[in-house]
Amino acid sequence: CCCCCCCLSLLFVILEICYTFAVWLLFLELVNGCYNVVHDSKVDRNMTEQDGSINIDTSEDSVPLLYDQKSKTEDSQYEGDEIEERRAPFYLVVLALVTVQTSFAGYPIILKRFAEHAHTNAIVFSFYRDSLAFPVLLVCSRFFEGAWKFPDRKDFCIFILLGATGIFGGQLTYVLSVYYGNPDITAIFQPTMPVWASFFSVLAKVEKVPNIFKTWGFLKIMGILLAVGGSIAMGFSSNGKPNDDVNDSIGVITAIIQTVLFGMYMTLQKKYIFAPGAKFYKKWGAFPTYVTAWSYMFGASYMIISGVLAWHFKTHFLGFGTPTGNCTTPAHNNSHTLDSFGSEQHVLGNRALCLTDSLTLSLTMLGPLAYAVLITSALSYGLISFANKNCDTSVATAFWPLQTLLAVLLSYLVWKTTITIAQGIGAVMIILGLAGVTKSNALLARSDDM
Repeated sequence: CCCCCCCLSLLFVILEICYTFAVWLLFLELVNGCYNVVHDSKVDRNMTEQDGSINIDTSEDSVPLLYDQKSKTEDSQYEGDEIEERRAPFYLVVLALVTVQTSFAGYPIILKRFAEHAHTNAIVFSFYRDSLAFPVLLVCSRFFEGAWKFPDRKDFCIFILLGATGIFGGQLTYVLSVYYGNPDITAIFQPTMPVWASFFSVLAKVEKVPNIFKTWGFLKIMGILLAVGGSIAMGFSSNGKPNDDVNDSIGVITAIIQTVLFGMYMTLQKKYIFAPGAKFYKKWGAFPTYVTAWSYMFGASYMIISGVLAWHFKTHFLGFGTPTGNCTTPAHNNSHTLDSFGSEQHVLGNRALCLTDSLTLSLTMLGPLAYAVLITSALSYGLISFANKNCDTSVATAFWPLQTLLAVLLSYLVWKTTITIAQGIGAVMIILGLAGVTKSNALLARSDDM
């Protein structure tokens, strides 16, 4: 046992050295890239001033940061024409999204079966999970999507944003929401993700504003509302009332931040990578697994660095410090709800962020760690990017409430838990909502083809 812990510690040190080295290389490339951009802009400005005219794009469709209108023509492999979007069949997208939600729903089952009494610090578990997921995703990308693809300095801005929002920010705020609130509060806010994704997609002009007076718009709005409402109803019926604890407010805030961040992550992916004509579409638009892998690289770097710093400075807010022997947290609850966003806190309960002065994992966590790395991280996040590439962001996130339904069904099959009438009604609402969203997507695609 001691030997295994030493091996895990050595593995972590090696990963930390590799990530630190990679981050420094990327940082130096970024600095060099910024210098070249500034230098080139000055040269271009001097040349245009010498010509006596400066052309400024004042069209309302221009976006100055990451979106390049020239990429539609001059920078495109289809010279003179706009880039044609090639989407996979929608049934494959639905299959991918159902697989994602099934893997998320099954994660707590695995944890409850193999590691219910492990009492592992969730932050430590998270950066082991993220650290190992990146190389797995990179190898999978090479196998499924061809030759190796590495980001250059022009790509850093988008991967920094994706790693900060969807990987690091989303996972960290989820852990904190469960710790300072409880799993019940977090589970109730999770189904709101389609709402945020739809809001950001419309705001960023990635999707059309749903017209409620047209069939597709009405079905889309009502479908999302039905699915969200059904999931929340199932959550309330199984979880009961949240705790009346002063820390619940922190839990609510971090739960809202988590759903907002993931909605931003999906929208950023769609607008700047997977939307035809976006600046990064030509290089990365056909490689969703590579996009996920390099997003994970940046997110894992943030998680490792923050985890090591929190461990070094014994940050109690993140669960690091000298163990007191009395393992309690602000959220005192006995919930074992199985409708999580791939999170171990629903099983480890109120010991999820017990104070620890170690960065090692117990042997009982190796099985759940393998599931987390291979299934909930590599497979699921890769399929999320695939779905986001091949359908609207609001449609991809509309399947999130399905996780609650699948979790309840898995809990019934494995642990023989009781399914209440309210949960049955919520399940029907989710199914009807997803059917409405699917039909809306088909109608919209048909109207665009006409």
